[in-house]
Order: sequence, then structure tokens, then C-alpha cells
Amino acid sequence: MKNLKVFTFLLIVMIYLPSCLGLDEVVYKQSVRVRLKNNTNNTINLWVEGESMNAANLVEPQAIRESVITISFNVTNDEFANPARFSVNAGFNGEAIQSTICTIDYDPTYNKQERIYPVQFNSDGAFSGF
Repeated sequence: MKNLKVFTFLLIVMIYLPSCLGLDEVVYKQSVRVRLKNNTNNTINLWVEGESMNAANLVEPQAIRESVITISFNVTNDEFANPARFSVNAGFNGEAIQSTICTIDYDPTYNKQERIYPVQFNSDGAFSGF
């Protein structure tokens, strides 16, 4: 009987302790359509994390290329601890010339919809929103 009580106590502790310590983590995923604009006078490569520089991501001047990525948000205790991050890159003549890290917050209203995240590469070599 004593072993049953000890077992029951340990089982209860194993079930509830992670919640008490904030260790119960849930991962939410959302699709994000990254809209990449070439705001320069040259044809350049624009690509997102998970892709590589190639002919498929060449973008003419002032044109837009889109890429859909899946973002994961780690949620602990119903609080969104950290925004998700992904990289965007630019290249010219086969060489990577610039990259930036984009940050996106979780938004529960987009659970069933795709989000759009606009990024443009400018003539001064910097990324910005548009």
C-alpha cells in the first residue's frame, strides 16, 4: 500500500511539475508569404532562409518575388516568449552581398490565414520594409 501511495505521489508530481515550472511548451506554426522587392537598378538574387542563391530567385529592378515559409513560435504558459526570426539575403553576380534577420511576432488571428511580410533591398545596400 505504501508503494502505491509513493507511486501515485510521484505520478502527480511528474504530471504537474512541468506546468508549475513553466516547462509546458507548445509550438505553433504559421505560413508567411515573404514579399521580396528589388529596389535597385540591377538584377539581383533575393532569397529567404532555407533557399540558396540560384537563377530561380533572380529579381529584375523594381520587381517583386514571393516565397512562402513556415514560421514556428514556441509558446510557454500561454505567453509568447520570443518572436520568430528568419533571414533574407541579397546577392549579385553569384556573390552574397547582404543579409538581414527579420523578426515577426505571433498573431493568433492568422491561424488559418497566410501572413504577408514585405522586405525590399535598396540601392544603398540596406533592407527595409515597403
